[in-house]
Amino acid sequence: MEITPSVKVLAVQREEERYYGSEGDLSQYEIFEEEFPQPILYEQVTTNFFHKNPKITVHTINITAISSSAVFQIGSTKDIVCETRTKHIRHFKD
Repeated sequence: MEITPSVKVLAVQREEERYYGSEGDLSQYEIFEEEFPQPILYEQVTTNFFHKNPKITVHTINITAISSSAVFQIGSTKDIVCETRTKHIRHFKD
């Protein structure tokens, strides 16, 4: 099983509330179009597992917060690849 959450965020903050209709087109910003760099795995890892009791029991979990492109997981997963791209723009009055 593979988990691959992904999120793209455009955060615009202004001192004066104003919306321009052209905002929100993420293709205008290079950060959303660039290829995401992947780590180069060059070490061979060998693992052995013995599960005497292969059952997971969870009674109560209290989660205060979890962010975008985050994962809360109980159990096994082959791969988890999370990607978050955020562009912050701040406009100040002159």
